[in-house]
Amino acid sequence: ERAKTLTDKQLDTQIEKYQPAPFSEPQHTLREMFHSHVSGKENWIAAIKNQHLPETLDKTISGMIQRHEKAASDFLAIAHEIRDESKWQAVFVDAICIPPETFSFSGVIAHVITFSAHQRMVMLNALREFGINDLGYGDPIEFERMLLVEG
Repeated sequence: ERAKTLTDKQLDTQIEKYQPAPFSEPQHTLREMFHSHVSGKENWIAAIKNQHLPETLDKTISGMIQRHEKAASDFLAIAHEIRDESKWQAVFVDAICIPPETFSFSGVIAHVITFSAHQRMVMLNALREFGINDLGYGDPIEFERMLLVEG
């Protein structure tokens, strides 16, 4: 939501202080970082459900917000299904990977949580480059407390 206040030029400006995850393509702009954050979830959902990757990838801030809301909801539904059916150690073949790879559901969920947190920290730092300094430092406790004060 706060990124809506930025111009396209700011969203597409190279960020110098960036540490990519070892398995990902470098994302040097905020737009690339936001897109990677969303598409990572979309990719895992497609892999788990054995579906094709989404064809249309809206990279506007509004579009990525909508994509993220859907991806987060879909991923949460998958996590709840895995929990409810105790499928933590079950495995699936990710046919999207070249070559295809096998993953456990527990490993994927832990991976998404871990690297989503990493990406959020990187994006918070990048937003600070453009003067957005009121989003805290990424601690979920801090975010929860902010919501309680506002709510």
